[in-house]
Amino acid sequence: MQIIDVTPDNVDEVGFYCVKSRKNKGWKAKRRWLDGEWEHGLSIKILQDDDGKQHGFIEYTTAEHAWRPVDAPGWMFIHCLLVIDKADTGKGYASKLMQACLEHARAKGADGMAVFTSDGAWLAGKEIFLKHGFEIVDTRERYELLIHRFRPDAVPPRFIPWEDRREGRNGWDMVYAHQCPLFWKSVEDLPAFAAEQGVEMTVTELANDEEARNIAPSGYGVYTLLHDGELVSDYYVSKGRFKNLVKKK
Repeated sequence: MQIIDVTPDNVDEVGFYCVKSRKNKGWKAKRRWLDGEWEHGLSIKILQDDDGKQHGFIEYTTAEHAWRPVDAPGWMFIHCLLVIDKADTGKGYASKLMQACLEHARAKGADGMAVFTSDGAWLAGKEIFLKHGFEIVDTRERYELLIHRFRPDAVPPRFIPWEDRREGRNGWDMVYAHQCPLFWKSVEDLPAFAAEQGVEMTVTELANDEEARNIAPSGYGVYTLLHDGELVSDYYVSKGRFKNLVKKK
């Protein structure tokens, strides 16, 4: 196994793990998104074997430019950690990625590493992070904020509250960003179905990391679905599920 650092020079060849096809609209959207993030300290590491098969990845950046509602100047922040194949479970692949990430953050002089975890969908659970010296410092809705301190006297990160951003919203409301390449189908399908049904729907693409931290109405930041200001989902919603939600509402 080797860890490959994804860079502007090799990303078109290596990709970014979770979507493989370059023809996929989500791949193209994520690729464009990356062009605006390299300069902010974004890093992606992919675990790959000698045959070229990829087994997992980790994506992280400077916390000042994280696409999650977190206040953590001087820290690094993990967006994603994923080892998707069940055959790879228990082989220590996530730990290899985590260790490489922490070593890199230390070398960069960061105060520490932070991450949001959840027992729900679309985020890693807290167990892998606790194993590597992280501690839980706060919880909010379904999210835990975990940190790994490099400097004992460093000011710890904190959640930026997001619940009041739902107030005053009417009808169906989707807020998203292309930080995750798996959302494009939901972003296309849901508004199209809403239009077919004559259902009011507002769609907002977050333009930058500042909006993800300070405008997004959920802890996940890069995907939220609301109805009349009420949180319906803070992770990917399929067209089939949305049909059922519209009927229910």
